Amino acid sequence: MASSSTVTSPPVKYDVFISFRGETRYGFTSHLYSALLRAKVDTFMDRNLERGDEIKKALLHTIEKSTISVVVFSQNYASSRWCLDELVKIIECKNRAINEQIVLPIFYHVDPSDIRNGSGTCEEAFAKLRKKCGKNTEKRQIWKKNSEKWRAALREAGKISGYDTKITRCEADLVDEIVKNVLKKLKYVHPSDTMDLKIGLESSITKIGSLLENGSEDHLRILGIWGMSGIGKTTVVEAIFNNINNQFQNSFFLKDIGKESRLNPNKKFILTNRKLDKKKILIVLDDVTSVDQINSLIGNFLNDLGLGSRIIITTRDKRVLQNCDVPTNNLYKVEGLSDPEALELFSWHAFKRKEPISDYHFLSNKVVKYSNGVPLALIICGKYLSNWKGDFKVWESAIDKLQVSPLEGIQKELQVSYNELDGHGPQKDIFLDVACFFKWYGKDFVSDYLVATYEDRSKSDLEYLIDKCLISTTSDEKIIVNDLFQAMARSIVHQEAKYVEERSRLWNYKDISSVLRRNTGTKAVKGICLNRAEQGERTLTIEGFGKMHNLRLFKLHHPHYEENNMNKVRVREGLEFDLGEVRYLCWHGCNLDLLQLKLNTEHLVALDMSHTQVETQWPNAKCFGSLKYINLSHSKHVDSPDFACFPPNLERLILEGCEHLRKISSTIEHLEKLVVLNLRHCKSLKSLPRNIRKLGYLQYLLLSGCSKLDGLLSDDSGEEVYNDPLCFKDLSKLLHVELANCNSLHSLPELPTSLQSVDAHSCELMEATPDLSILCPSKKSVRVNLSNCFNLDQNALQGSIKRVLDEIEKSCCLTRSRACICFPGTEIPECFKFSHQNKGSSVTFKLQRNWIFLSFAVSALVEFRDYENKGKGLEIFYECGDGTTIFHNGSLKSWESEAGPRNVNKDHVFLGYDFLEYDARSSNGDEMSIQFYVKDSNGKCIDMDVCKVKECRFRLLRRDMHNPEEDQPRPKRLKSLQIILSTTPTVGN
Repeated sequence: MASSSTVTSPPVKYDVFISFRGETRYGFTSHLYSALLRAKVDTFMDRNLERGDEIKKALLHTIEKSTISVVVFSQNYASSRWCLDELVKIIECKNRAINEQIVLPIFYHVDPSDIRNGSGTCEEAFAKLRKKCGKNTEKRQIWKKNSEKWRAALREAGKISGYDTKITRCEADLVDEIVKNVLKKLKYVHPSDTMDLKIGLESSITKIGSLLENGSEDHLRILGIWGMSGIGKTTVVEAIFNNINNQFQNSFFLKDIGKESRLNPNKKFILTNRKLDKKKILIVLDDVTSVDQINSLIGNFLNDLGLGSRIIITTRDKRVLQNCDVPTNNLYKVEGLSDPEALELFSWHAFKRKEPISDYHFLSNKVVKYSNGVPLALIICGKYLSNWKGDFKVWESAIDKLQVSPLEGIQKELQVSYNELDGHGPQKDIFLDVACFFKWYGKDFVSDYLVATYEDRSKSDLEYLIDKCLISTTSDEKIIVNDLFQAMARSIVHQEAKYVEERSRLWNYKDISSVLRRNTGTKAVKGICLNRAEQGERTLTIEGFGKMHNLRLFKLHHPHYEENNMNKVRVREGLEFDLGEVRYLCWHGCNLDLLQLKLNTEHLVALDMSHTQVETQWPNAKCFGSLKYINLSHSKHVDSPDFACFPPNLERLILEGCEHLRKISSTIEHLEKLVVLNLRHCKSLKSLPRNIRKLGYLQYLLLSGCSKLDGLLSDDSGEEVYNDPLCFKDLSKLLHVELANCNSLHSLPELPTSLQSVDAHSCELMEATPDLSILCPSKKSVRVNLSNCFNLDQNALQGSIKRVLDEIEKSCCLTRSRACICFPGTEIPECFKFSHQNKGSSVTFKLQRNWIFLSFAVSALVEFRDYENKGKGLEIFYECGDGTTIFHNGSLKSWESEAGPRNVNKDHVFLGYDFLEYDARSSNGDEMSIQFYVKDSNGKCIDMDVCKVKECRFRLLRRDMHNPEEDQPRPKRLKSLQIILSTTPTVGN
């Protein structure tokens, strides 16, 4: 068997080794040495050799252990055998197989070509050494043995890019430049010894730096940074502070103000104005929790701050910033890390390396998913699990427990925001409801439930939770609860009582089964939510609801319908239900009629009886005055409902997947407050009634998958079909229409100008499109998706698009609107002919300095090859820049998450226009470029083997021109931030 060996890198003792000739010891080299020490760079000069060491061996050992060698080539450097031996060792370390040494040559009053070629001053110095070596036999042998190595080392060192005193004549500037470069290289090579990495936060640092730079030096600028606990606000601000504080006459960083207030409520925060007197000042107020703290610190001193001063405030509560009048444009929210960034941060703390060790990738990704991009959680989990590195089973067990019981450090930090909620009002209850039960629900739905439960104030309380970063919302107004906050909320509920029947909220199958089977529920229970996918093969037995008189939410649901599991609920015969306080009842597959459930019609807000096996009867439906939401999806007995029997205040009606639904009768007009009508995948539905246009509040009409819908209207009975085409233009509040996979539809209906999105992808027979006036400028963004509609009349489509662009160019008024459309095509239409075009994913053109951009159009031809929609959406992102600065980001939104065509295999055209108010005089370059990327809705680039931009075009639609005589000099700005990041992290609050 062949033997194997492992190459290991030598331990690093010094950051920098300086090789120099004595002639520079007390001049240039001593200044460089002192500057490096002041920068906290561990640097070696020969004065550091310990007494008694054999100089030669110790010196070579020191070189070997150093990360960087700085070689000061002076006129007599090559006359020293000592210096040349150092240089040979330095070049040897530079060329070693692993952990190669960095070499920085300094050509101090010598020509680099002399060192490289052995000529000039180098030749003279080398001649001096040869002469000295010729004095005795021993030295002649040394010369003969080493001269070629010395020449080779000089030759190689002379080829390395370095510093030349002929170029940088001021030695102070040269020293400063060298120190900066050394620091930069050290951070790249072994960051753990130099600077903590702010992994994934560089984009935040850049954007905040840009906000700080905006505006003139003649004004005070206040910037507010907010985000949840542990997201990295303090880390970001510290990095910025350290980089720009030297640009101010004085600077202050007041850290952990909120924490100090909690520990000492009577503490007064005082910032003396003695050091502020009209100076340019940088002030950071970190972790502020109230406006009073800001006022006590700087409220009386704002007039004492000089021109160009900057104030940065970090907080977990957006309202603190709003209440002290920080402009909206000066607010920045710090978001979580992307999955790759999160994995890297976790790996540094769990494995002391950039990525997980072999066999631990899957478990590491589970931690990343659990942590939701929160740096604090990644660091704490990483350090915690590093204690059992190598014990795979312990890791599995520990990670599973995190879902139930968060680590103390995470729980303690996150719970600070919860503890700050109003203990006398419903805010804490509202948070626990939302975190435990309403993740990914629509915001309006949750708001209706909360109002019915906690009165009207709860709407503002829900907004307050968003501003406190305890929850957030998606672009389509769905509630997001970070997994960490959900785990924290459930931990709080666990701590309420020892026995499950005395806890306020139940979600675990074992706990719920125990309470319902033993009929032991108490008045403490406010909500029950069981995901029946967790039930498995077990049967849930309901013997009674005990004394749960305060039960407000009862939910038995299955995210993926499975008929066998739906039937695994056994209800005691003759059981008396008392759900009088329930606001939200969800019972998938319920085999009981509403009459048996004894619902209090005054309180019920939402009813979800999806997959029900019985015909729904409405006991005096008009008494359901509060009921706003009904979901009867996939119910077998829904065929032709009489909507006159439905609750009159209904706002959302979900009949998705009711395969026996043949018609929508004209009684639909009785639901005059309807906002959402979901008829997706009603495969027997052929037409809609004429009077659907009377639904004056309708905003969402969802008809995707209605494969027999032929685009014609029926009479009042729903039986006779007219030749009148489907028309939605009278639905004046309609915002979103879905018609995807309507395979009998030949044309798009007429659409109202209120519309914001049309998704009609994969309509096999669709040929005609109406006049796309919805794309014309207005106070909104519009998206039209016609992907995979291969029978479209391209000439008619181009004509509609041309009319839209012409209207934008001719329009006298300017609106901040955006629009986009996508459809199959192999080339960008002539009607969208641009001034600037290019093959590939970017286009560049000459920038005219007297331009003010107002609006522009962009287009991209995208090649799809075996694209499979994984439910993450698709957008064509683009960045506008001038070579040094990205000053605008936009996107051609194609389809949202959980939407869009299943597969795409042919080229598609994406077109759109955007608003941009940009003064070309502020540009740092002479050219403007647009770079396109295909990404999912999370901003992650999609594999170019699957889809890529083949061609792109840009056209300026609206612009103003400057009068050169009116040009004013641009205001001064702060120096650009140059944050240099290393590769080993710690991230703070």
